[in-house]
Amino acid sequence: MTPGLLVVLLGACSRHLPDALSPELAPPSAREAVVVHDLATATAALVGDDPLLRRPRATADWSRVPGGAPIAAWAELAAATGTTARDWFALERRYPGTLAVPLARGARLAVLESLVAGGLPAEAQVPVAGWLAPLSDLERRGPSDILPPLSWLVPGASVGGSDPALPAAVLHIAERAVLLGWLDGPELPV
Repeated sequence: MTPGLLVVLLGACSRHLPDALSPELAPPSAREAVVVHDLATATAALVGDDPLLRRPRATADWSRVPGGAPIAAWAELAAATGTTARDWFALERRYPGTLAVPLARGARLAVLESLVAGGLPAEAQVPVAGWLAPLSDLERRGPSDILPPLSWLVPGASVGGSDPALPAAVLHIAERAVLLGWLDGPELPV
């Protein structure tokens, strides 16, 4: 490496770290467990700046919070490896009208964001459709002129083709589902 290039690289590295990335200035919920005593504090700690609940950042002992059993079930599922869409749908059905509904939908949104990040070809639509809605039997084989499972989202979709507007449509539906999850129960702190 030439000395000139080394000086340029060292100069580029000496810039100030943005406050949002500084560990000392990070919100307490990002650094350590949050002590919560009621559902309102728990909700505020979980939501932070993201009402779509893609990746809630707070940790706490939710089982000690009054009404925290749904959050504890969500936290247990979020910590597990190999979680499937069916697991998140089951959590929603087990705790209707609670914070578990938008949390489960936010977790599915996070997975969908990563699945559609590079586009959505026809062969990738089966797993995406499974995360979007509790569908079954999408792996069934049929004639080659059948449209992919998500082709109905984009008018004029072609057989085997991929429309660039499809990922945005999928994410729009998932985001809307999370927001509707906040309205699932009358006691949820909107």
